[in-house]
Amino acid sequence: RLAEAVRTASQIPQGFKDLVSKKCEERGILFMPIPNRYREGKQLYKVGNVQAYIDGNVLFVCHNGGNWVPTHLNALLDMAEI
Repeated sequence: RLAEAVRTASQIPQGFKDLVSKKCEERGILFMPIPNRYREGKQLYKVGNVQAYIDGNVLFVCHNGGNWVPTHLNALLDMAEI
């Protein structure tokens, strides 16, 4: 039972970035940092065909080539699958 509890605990995301990464993995969406690319000091990520960054527990997505808009995780996942 202890081994099962440890295995289950290791699958629980530890932070918001880990949650985003896990949800992308579940849906087969690429989630990776874009080297040397930052927005307001935050790492930019490629999420499928979308660029995003995480500020605390808020996701920001680039719309129309430069407008950064806060969005929720499910909307990001839907955009990334298109």
